[in-house]
Amino acid sequence: MLCTGTAPDVQVTSITFTPSDIYTGGATSMQVTLTNLGPAMASNSVTLIDLPSTMAYVDGGEEPDCFPGSGNDLECDTGVLDPNQMVTYTFAILAVSDPLQSQQTVTATVNAPNDYNHLNDTNSGTLTVRACGDGVRQDNDEQCDDGNPTDGDGCTSCEVDPGYNCSENGS
Repeated sequence: MLCTGTAPDVQVTSITFTPSDIYTGGATSMQVTLTNLGPAMASNSVTLIDLPSTMAYVDGGEEPDCFPGSGNDLECDTGVLDPNQMVTYTFAILAVSDPLQSQQTVTATVNAPNDYNHLNDTNSGTLTVRACGDGVRQDNDEQCDDGNPTDGDGCTSCEVDPGYNCSENGS
């Protein structure tokens, strides 16, 4: 006997970042994609996006149904999703402080009334945040690190500016 659902099944399909590797103080574009896999329409769905404390929501661009929630969360009123319909939210996110670890995880959870499959309601994406400007050169990740955020001084965004050379000692 084959059994199939008769209700919506809204899934957090993916969370991606462009670029996926940034320095503290840098921005990235985050995309959260939802898909209704169920045979029925989903309505009144809400998506909660949990940002780490080292990241901040900057702008939702064309996302009028998304707004800052409690703490460091974003909330999106997903509205109506027809069967097999997909929606993608795009946000500008800023790395505001040096993380204790370079891999930062963002988690999104959708709450859709009558959703019969809760196993796919949550998904996460990982962003690499590097601590450029702390005066410590990270092997393989930074060409230089002069300990300041000043552009054009020989080391900008941890890359050696044209016309400059950097020593091992002083970064």
